[in-house]
This record gives sequence, C-alpha cells and structure tokens, in this order.
Amino acid sequence: MVRHLSIGLCIAAAVAVASCDRTPASPSSTSSTAASGESTALQPRVTVTHVTIGFGALTTNNAAVSTYLESGFTLTASGSNWIAWTGYGHPAPAVVFKSDAGKTEVGQLAIGGPAGFAFRSVDLYSSTTTIPYTITGMADGRAAFVLDGELPHTFGNFMTVTNPNPSTVIDKLIIKLTDASFACCGNPMGVDNIALVR
Repeated sequence: MVRHLSIGLCIAAAVAVASCDRTPASPSSTSSTAASGESTALQPRVTVTHVTIGFGALTTNNAAVSTYLESGFTLTASGSNWIAWTGYGHPAPAVVFKSDAGKTEVGQLAIGGPAGFAFRSVDLYSSTTTIPYTITGMADGRAAFVLDGELPHTFGNFMTVTNPNPSTVIDKLIIKLTDASFACCGNPMGVDNIALVR
C-alpha cells in the first residue's frame, strides 16, 4: 500500500511538472534544521520510469500473437485472432486483428505488470472504419477508470487516445476494440505504442 501511494504521488507530480526524477539513487537527505535542533530527515526517492510497449520483439509478419512480454509487462490478447504486422505501425511493428466483410469482431488486450503503474496513452488504427474503444484501468479487481469513445475514420493511419487520468495507479489495463466491417470488404484494426508509467 505504501509503495502504491508513493508511486501514485510521484506519478501525479510527473503529470503536474512534466518531469519526475527517474534516476535510481540512495535516499537523499533534506536539510531542514528546526529551532529545537532536530536532526536532518531522510526522504526516500521513488524511481519512475516511462515505458512504451512498441512490440519491437515481433519479427515474423502475420505471426499469431496471444501473449507478449516487454519491459516487465505481460500482454495477453483475446477475443479475436491477433497477429503481428512487422511492416506497418507507428512506427512498425504493431498488432492487429481482422474482421471479415460484413462481420463484427471484438479484440481485447490485457496488460499486467509490476504492481502500481499508470496508463498514459495508446495509438489505435483502422483501415476503413471508425474505432469504437473501451479502455479500463483496474486496481485490486475494481475499475479505477473507464474510457469509452469512438475515433473517427483514420484512413489507414494511427490516432492517439490520451488518458485524462494519467496519475491513477492501476495493476491491470484492458483495451477493447470493436471492428465492424462494411459489407464490401474485411477490415484490420490494431494497436501500437501503449505508453505506461511505473
């Protein structure tokens, strides 16, 4: 609980000041001499690291993706058949799933990692459709925040969804996308650059 609180305070400071000390260091002393001559108090530093899951370890195009590890985080794909795209991304690679013509597929990515992290943003992609999404931050089995929205047509480009709750400490992140293809043709929908703070 203390670790979660410390990380939460530091993440909040990072958002407010746009910078937070990332350098590991031994406890620093704060020079504060009271009138009574009290000794100097030691204030421990909390290391905060910005991490972006960019899928750089995916090297085989169209390979199935069910579980992926990066920077201490574990990503589990479900709800559809996720694959690696090594020739496209923001930048490449990225992970995508596809819906057949006239069909609707729901793809989900669950990200878990070190206890106490925060979600900053994610890049979403669709070839021909809008992108309905639900992004949920979980803490101790409960929803700490839920982002529901729908990105407009990106015309084959990626668009960033930014978390308005970037200092909220969570232990699991769930990204759910709904891919409703037109009757004429199938559609790929994907994810890149999941930006986190731990």
